Amino acid sequence: MLVRVNHQLAWSPVVYLLGDASNQTATWFQHPIRGQNIDVGALPIESSDVGVGKDLLDPTGHDPDMFIDLGQDLFLPGYPLGLTASGTMPIWKRASLASSLEVGHGLSLFFYVDTATREGMSGAPCLAISNWRHYSLDRTTNKMRAVERPLSWRFLGVYSGRLNPSDSFEAQIGIVWRDSVVQETISGRIAACVRLGSAS
Repeated sequence: MLVRVNHQLAWSPVVYLLGDASNQTATWFQHPIRGQNIDVGALPIESSDVGVGKDLLDPTGHDPDMFIDLGQDLFLPGYPLGLTASGTMPIWKRASLASSLEVGHGLSLFFYVDTATREGMSGAPCLAISNWRHYSLDRTTNKMRAVERPLSWRFLGVYSGRLNPSDSFEAQIGIVWRDSVVQETISGRIAACVRLGSAS
Protein backbone atom coordinates (compact mmCIF):
# COMPACT_ATOMS: atom_id res chain seq x y z
CA MET A 1 0.00 0.00 0.00
CA LEU A 2 1.21 3.48 -0.86
CA VAL A 3 0.28 6.55 1.14
CA ARG A 4 -0.55 9.79 -0.65
CA VAL A 5 -0.40 13.25 0.86
CA ASN A 6 -2.82 15.72 -0.69
CA HIS A 7 -2.53 19.50 -1.00
CA GLN A 8 -4.11 19.97 2.43
CA LEU A 9 -1.34 17.81 3.93
CA ALA A 10 -3.82 15.15 4.96
CA TRP A 11 -2.93 11.50 4.45
CA SER A 12 -5.06 9.05 2.50
CA PRO A 13 -4.30 5.44 1.50
CA VAL A 14 -3.71 4.41 -2.10
CA VAL A 15 -3.69 0.70 -2.95
CA TYR A 16 -1.77 -0.82 -5.88
CA LEU A 17 -1.75 -4.53 -6.67
CA LEU A 18 1.75 -5.88 -7.29
CA GLY A 19 0.55 -8.65 -9.55
CA ASP A 20 -1.03 -12.09 -9.69
CA ALA A 21 1.28 -15.00 -8.87
CA SER A 22 -1.28 -17.55 -10.08
CA ASN A 23 -0.77 -16.46 -13.70
CA GLN A 24 2.78 -15.14 -13.14
CA THR A 25 1.98 -11.52 -13.98
CA ALA A 26 3.33 -8.44 -12.23
CA THR A 27 2.52 -4.75 -12.37
CA TRP A 28 6.06 -3.66 -11.43
CA PHE A 29 9.10 -3.47 -13.69
CA GLN A 30 12.43 -5.26 -13.32
CA HIS A 31 15.80 -4.37 -14.86
CA PRO A 32 15.58 -4.94 -18.64
CA ILE A 33 18.88 -6.85 -18.88
CA ARG A 34 19.78 -8.26 -15.46
CA GLY A 35 16.23 -8.87 -14.32
CA GLN A 36 15.83 -9.72 -10.66
CA ASN A 37 19.57 -10.18 -10.20
CA ILE A 38 19.39 -6.45 -9.44
CA ASP A 39 17.40 -5.63 -6.33
CA VAL A 40 15.51 -2.73 -7.93
CA GLY A 41 11.90 -2.57 -9.05
CA ALA A 42 9.73 0.25 -10.40
CA LEU A 43 6.00 0.49 -9.81
CA PRO A 44 4.08 2.87 -12.12
CA ILE A 45 1.64 5.07 -10.21
CA GLU A 46 -1.03 7.45 -11.40
CA SER A 47 -0.12 11.15 -11.47
CA SER A 48 -3.27 11.87 -9.47
CA ASP A 49 -1.83 9.80 -6.61
CA VAL A 50 1.45 11.68 -6.37
CA GLY A 51 -0.02 14.57 -4.37
CA VAL A 52 2.75 16.90 -3.22
CA GLY A 53 5.46 14.27 -3.42
CA LYS A 54 8.91 15.67 -4.13
CA ASP A 55 10.49 15.03 -7.53
CA LEU A 56 14.04 13.93 -6.68
CA LEU A 57 15.15 14.86 -10.20
CA ASP A 58 13.76 18.40 -10.04
CA PRO A 59 16.42 20.45 -11.88
CA THR A 60 15.92 23.43 -9.56
CA GLY A 61 17.68 21.44 -6.84
CA HIS A 62 19.00 18.16 -8.22
CA ASP A 63 22.59 18.34 -9.49
CA PRO A 64 23.65 15.06 -11.14
CA ASP A 65 27.22 16.37 -11.43
CA MET A 66 27.64 17.25 -7.74
CA PHE A 67 31.08 16.09 -6.61
CA ILE A 68 30.89 13.39 -3.93
CA ASP A 69 34.11 12.41 -2.17
CA LEU A 70 34.92 9.25 -0.22
CA GLY A 71 33.68 9.50 3.36
CA GLN A 72 31.17 12.23 2.53
CA ASP A 73 27.84 12.26 4.34
CA LEU A 74 24.87 10.76 2.53
CA PHE A 75 21.28 10.34 3.71
CA LEU A 76 18.77 7.49 3.52
CA PRO A 77 15.15 8.46 4.32
CA GLY A 78 13.26 5.31 5.30
CA TYR A 79 11.46 3.41 8.02
CA PRO A 80 13.97 1.58 10.27
CA LEU A 81 12.16 -1.09 12.28
CA GLY A 82 8.90 0.49 11.07
CA LEU A 83 9.56 3.80 12.84
CA THR A 84 8.01 6.97 11.42
CA ALA A 85 8.21 10.69 12.10
CA SER A 86 5.10 12.89 12.31
CA GLY A 87 2.73 10.09 11.43
CA THR A 88 4.02 8.58 8.18
CA MET A 89 7.11 10.65 7.36
CA PRO A 90 10.42 8.76 7.01
CA ILE A 91 13.35 8.73 9.41
CA TRP A 92 16.52 10.18 7.87
CA LYS A 93 19.50 7.90 8.54
CA ARG A 94 23.02 9.14 7.94
CA ALA A 95 25.52 7.17 5.86
CA SER A 96 28.94 7.84 4.40
CA LEU A 97 30.34 6.93 1.00
CA ALA A 98 32.47 3.82 1.50
CA SER A 99 33.58 3.09 -2.08
CA SER A 100 34.50 5.20 -5.08
CA LEU A 101 31.85 6.39 -7.52
CA GLU A 102 34.43 6.60 -10.31
CA VAL A 103 36.57 3.44 -10.11
CA GLY A 104 36.33 -0.10 -8.77
CA HIS A 105 34.27 -3.30 -8.78
CA GLY A 106 30.62 -2.94 -9.77
CA LEU A 107 31.15 0.67 -10.85
CA SER A 108 28.23 0.76 -13.28
CA LEU A 109 25.85 -1.08 -10.94
CA PHE A 110 26.36 -0.26 -7.26
CA PHE A 111 28.52 1.28 -4.55
CA TYR A 112 28.92 0.79 -0.80
CA VAL A 113 27.94 2.98 2.12
CA ASP A 114 28.96 2.83 5.77
CA THR A 115 25.76 3.04 7.82
CA ALA A 116 24.04 1.53 10.85
CA THR A 117 20.71 0.83 9.16
CA ARG A 118 18.04 -1.64 10.24
CA GLU A 119 15.16 -3.55 8.67
CA GLY A 120 12.73 -1.23 6.92
CA MET A 121 15.35 0.84 5.08
CA SER A 122 15.47 -1.17 1.85
CA GLY A 123 14.28 0.91 -1.09
CA ALA A 124 15.28 4.22 0.47
CA PRO A 125 16.69 6.81 -1.93
CA CYS A 126 20.33 7.63 -1.31
CA LEU A 127 20.91 11.39 -1.35
CA ALA A 128 23.81 13.80 -1.01
CA ILE A 129 22.62 17.17 0.27
CA SER A 130 24.30 20.56 0.10
CA ASN A 131 23.28 23.81 1.79
CA TRP A 132 24.46 26.93 -0.04
CA ARG A 133 27.68 25.69 -1.63
CA HIS A 134 29.03 22.59 -3.37
CA TYR A 135 31.33 21.66 -6.24
CA SER A 136 30.03 20.34 -9.53
CA LEU A 137 31.71 18.98 -12.66
CA ASP A 138 31.34 21.34 -15.61
CA ARG A 139 31.11 18.90 -18.53
CA THR A 140 31.95 21.57 -21.11
CA THR A 141 35.36 22.28 -19.53
CA ASN A 142 35.77 19.04 -17.54
CA LYS A 143 36.65 21.17 -14.51
CA MET A 144 35.04 21.69 -11.13
CA ARG A 145 32.96 24.80 -10.51
CA ALA A 146 31.41 26.16 -7.34
CA VAL A 147 27.61 26.18 -7.16
CA GLU A 148 25.89 28.43 -4.64
CA ARG A 149 22.16 28.07 -3.93
CA PRO A 150 20.11 27.51 -0.78
CA LEU A 151 19.54 23.79 -1.27
CA SER A 152 21.00 21.26 -3.70
CA TRP A 153 21.03 17.50 -3.73
CA ARG A 154 22.14 14.58 -5.83
CA PHE A 155 20.13 11.38 -6.17
CA LEU A 156 22.68 8.58 -6.14
CA GLY A 157 20.53 5.48 -6.20
CA VAL A 158 18.43 3.13 -4.10
CA TYR A 159 19.57 1.47 -0.87
CA SER A 160 19.20 -2.30 -0.92
CA GLY A 161 20.35 -3.48 2.50
CA ARG A 162 23.36 -4.42 4.60
CA LEU A 163 25.92 -7.09 3.77
CA ASN A 164 25.73 -10.10 6.14
CA PRO A 165 23.11 -8.53 8.46
CA SER A 166 22.87 -11.73 10.51
CA ASP A 167 26.51 -11.49 11.59
CA SER A 168 26.82 -9.74 14.97
CA PHE A 169 30.32 -8.64 13.96
CA GLU A 170 29.25 -7.20 10.61
CA ALA A 171 31.06 -4.15 9.26
CA GLN A 172 27.76 -2.26 8.82
CA ILE A 173 28.34 -1.86 5.09
CA GLY A 174 25.31 -1.43 2.84
CA ILE A 175 24.84 -1.57 -0.91
CA VAL A 176 23.28 1.16 -3.06
CA TRP A 177 22.21 0.41 -6.62
CA ARG A 178 23.27 3.27 -8.88
CA ASP A 179 20.85 5.89 -10.19
CA SER A 180 21.58 4.68 -13.74
CA VAL A 181 20.25 1.22 -12.82
CA VAL A 182 17.05 2.82 -11.51
CA GLN A 183 16.64 4.85 -14.71
CA GLU A 184 17.23 1.77 -16.88
CA THR A 185 14.59 -0.13 -14.91
CA ILE A 186 12.05 2.67 -15.33
CA SER A 187 12.72 3.30 -19.02
CA GLY A 188 12.93 -0.42 -19.88
CA ARG A 189 9.34 -1.05 -18.73
CA ILE A 190 9.90 -4.82 -18.56
CA ALA A 191 7.24 -6.46 -16.40
CA ALA A 192 8.67 -8.66 -13.66
CA CYS A 193 8.00 -12.39 -13.55
CA VAL A 194 6.19 -13.76 -10.49
CA ARG A 195 6.47 -17.46 -9.60
CA LEU A 196 4.66 -19.42 -6.95
CA GLY A 197 6.94 -21.40 -4.65
CA SER A 198 6.63 -25.16 -4.61
CA ALA A 199 4.69 -26.68 -1.75
CA SER A 200 6.80 -28.34 0.94
